[in-house]
Amino acid sequence: MSEIEQIRAAPGLQRIFLRQKIEEELLGNILPFWMYRVVDRPRGGFYGAVTRDLRSLNEVPRVALICAQILWIFAAAYRTYRRPEYLEMAGRAFRYLRLAFWDEEYGGIFWTVDMWGRPLDTRKTTVAQAMAVYGLAEHHSATGDPNSLQLAKEIFQLIEASIYNPRCDGYSEGSNRTWHVPVWEDERYTSNYVYLSMPTLLHLLEAYTNLLRIWDDSLLRERQRAMIENILTRGIDPVTGHLRLCFDTTWRPLTGNISYGHDSMSSWFLVEAATVQGNRDLQARVREAVLGLATVVYKDGIDPDGGVRPVTNSVERSWWAQAETLIGMYTAFQLSGEACFAEAAANIWFYIEDHFIDRVHGDWFKSLALDGTPLPDRYKVGIYEQAYQHPRACMELLRRMR
Repeated sequence: MSEIEQIRAAPGLQRIFLRQKIEEELLGNILPFWMYRVVDRPRGGFYGAVTRDLRSLNEVPRVALICAQILWIFAAAYRTYRRPEYLEMAGRAFRYLRLAFWDEEYGGIFWTVDMWGRPLDTRKTTVAQAMAVYGLAEHHSATGDPNSLQLAKEIFQLIEASIYNPRCDGYSEGSNRTWHVPVWEDERYTSNYVYLSMPTLLHLLEAYTNLLRIWDDSLLRERQRAMIENILTRGIDPVTGHLRLCFDTTWRPLTGNISYGHDSMSSWFLVEAATVQGNRDLQARVREAVLGLATVVYKDGIDPDGGVRPVTNSVERSWWAQAETLIGMYTAFQLSGEACFAEAAANIWFYIEDHFIDRVHGDWFKSLALDGTPLPDRYKVGIYEQAYQHPRACMELLRRMR
């Protein structure tokens, strides 16, 4: 039996081995890539796109999501490891978010800017506001900087004033620059007009949960609890056990599509959110729902080789679905003690090591064909090739394994 086969067969060895390999990957590959390959030192901020062979594309617009995610990554890394280079990166991201993406006239975060930090797409997408709150809350938690907390509060208040709809207890996909809320078409899932989407709600939930950890505001607590309830009662399909993805203003589902990545993301988000609420009855309900989500992903979403398809009938595998399902499976193991979930998490990690980690140019490939070969036309960094899912998966697994 080879060394790797021995490790796979022995849970104790496997846990020690995984912890070591995950930390090596985080500190030795992922974080250095974002520190040294993505920073635009002459102009400030971060490149809008980086190709697989490390060409920086300055003509590509710079999206707020990347900046906010880099802020979260390095604030979280600094909070754990206290390395000054991580603090410097978090500070760089905070300054760029504040100076380039913040709308001084109307408030909120622009969607994109150009290489000089001038606004391009001035829409206020809900997901960009949420990601900014998520990163800013982490920055305050790591550094105690009152400016990051204040900015997070201001964005929260703008979301509640202009994006939240009390008639349906939900949040639209965003607004124009002046905060008039339209109904947008979300072509990711359906050709119908979408008012409420589960991916956006999940990003709001992660943001509000992180903000609630450092600012126990009554409205914030109320809204975060309502998000949990909406996911439990409206978001999870009682027939299939999967997460519904898109809704109209009455919470009528608009598509039957299944996303294993979002099933997994929602499962561990719910656990974190209910823990912050501190309500035991809610935590018990969440536990039942999370194990249900994890079970359908375990049965249907993970291929025999350990890889995860992001959606049903997908012809490729994405980095973010591996990362979210890695956390989701390990969370289910923590909740249930069922070894099958721990084994699934380990197999996903082994698949990541074998196929997703780019040992030539650094970081991870963002999309693979089903045979495990990288898709040649995908960026390393871009609007759809984002920053935080894989370093967060590493940090979450390390935190849970300690």
